[in-house]
This record gives sequence, structure tokens and C-alpha cells, in this order.
Amino acid sequence: MYDEEERRQELLRRRAIRRRHKMREKRRRVRRRRFMLSVLVAAIVLFCLIRLGMLAYSAIHSRIDKTEQQAGQTEQTQSEKQTEQTESSYSMAIITTAAGLNVRTGPGTTYPRVTTLSGGTILSTDAEKDNWSQIAEGTYINDWLCSDYISRLREEDGRATVTKSTSLYAGPSAANFRTIAPLETDDVVRLLYSAKVDGEMWYEVQIQAYIGWMDADSIRIHEKY
Repeated sequence: MYDEEERRQELLRRRAIRRRHKMREKRRRVRRRRFMLSVLVAAIVLFCLIRLGMLAYSAIHSRIDKTEQQAGQTEQTQSEKQTEQTESSYSMAIITTAAGLNVRTGPGTTYPRVTTLSGGTILSTDAEKDNWSQIAEGTYINDWLCSDYISRLREEDGRATVTKSTSLYAGPSAANFRTIAPLETDDVVRLLYSAKVDGEMWYEVQIQAYIGWMDADSIRIHEKY
């Protein structure tokens, strides 16, 4: 009974993380669209002003008008480049070491330790510096993790069939993580995330009330039509 409740709580937590991730991505898209619309309106207004200036001034000022136009276009290009650089490379990641991973206040072992997150924990990261990744949201937002012990996640949307008897693990490693449940041939699982760990591809899947990890060699992904 306790294990069932624990699994239910874990499923709810994972769903909440996925919902926050989707909401954050949606807000980012809305902000990006608004920004592009404002840039377009500013460009149109600037173009109109330049055209009016060219009609109002004599030929002596034509060179000045052209210079201002070129300066305006250069400024707009630089603004777009700066915006692209400041946009975060927001992504999901999983801690791949079963022993857990220290969270620190800065990108290095000389910074104070805040806490230790257990292996298999899924979190979101953005900035990266000197092989350290910054946590993007949650309790430890803006704190740092060593990138050597995390793996980037890719969100999956599909189903797969188990091709041989295997097990579901608490993290992407059969050697380092505990077994959650057995899987039998022809079981159908739902794909949630994928991650490459030590050169091997692993999938986080859901089957009934269980969520865990299995290696890619044990499944056949269904084709999408």
C-alpha cells in the first residue's frame, strides 16, 4: 500500500513538472511573438519617418538621411542578435549518478553546498559555465550542478512494445538504480523522455501506474502515421 501511494505521488510530481515545463514554454513563445511584433511595428514606424524626412529635406540632406537609415538598420540587427543571445537554452535534465549530486551556490566545488539531490531526479536547467549547469526553476533555482553527472532529456510522445523480458529502473542505468517493476515481452509502454547515458540510449516510460527507465535495446518504437 505504501509503495502504491509512493508511486502515485511520484506520478503526480512528474506530471506537475511536465505541466510547468509546457506552461513555461508557452509563456516563452508568447513573449517571443510579442517581441517580434513590437520589432516589426518599430521597423515600420522607422521606415515611415525616414521616408517623410527624405521628402521634406533637400538633396543636400539626402546623404544624412541615408546615414541615419543605415544606422537604424544596424541598431535593429544588433538588438535582434542581443535578444537571441539573452534567450535561455532552457532544457530538462536527469541526474545520472545513483549516489546523488551536490547542488552548489556557484559553478565550482569551491562554492558552498546547498543540498544533495538523489539520482534519477529530473530538473530544468538553462545557463552553463565551466562544465556546470544552472537550475532554471524550483526550490534551488539559480543554484548549480556539475554537468558531468547529468544528461539532457528529450521529450518523447509515442508508444513502444517491449521486445524481451527486462525490468523498469528508477534511473537510466541497470547497474546503479533499483528495479521498480518487471516487464514482459509484448508489454506496451508510453514514452515520456529519452536520454543518452554513457553512450547508451535510455527511455523513461510509463506502464499502468509505474514510471521508470529502460534501455532502448529492449523496445520497438511504434511508427507514427
